[in-house]
Amino acid sequence: MKLLLAEKKELEAGDQNIYLEYYITVDEFVGANEVEMESYGVCIKQGGEEVSFNGITFCSKNIEWLMKRLTVNSVTPVTLPYIIDDLLDDYLL
Repeated sequence: MKLLLAEKKELEAGDQNIYLEYYITVDEFVGANEVEMESYGVCIKQGGEEVSFNGITFCSKNIEWLMKRLTVNSVTPVTLPYIIDDLLDDYLL
């Protein structure tokens, strides 16, 4: 798995700052008929905390769309699972 840094953010939270790092995860594999493929996911790091969701999509444009929404809304590792769950509910049900 590769991690590609998408953005770093610093947020003020009262008397301390929060540092967030957003990454796109890339998993490479060989599919049917020996076709090389990539799947994409997201990872958010905050201090020593890290949460990743791999294999969300095979489309780079879709993961860029998702990453933009995560960074604009300053999603943290704590809230990422809820965001992914809501997205899956919206698009799969």
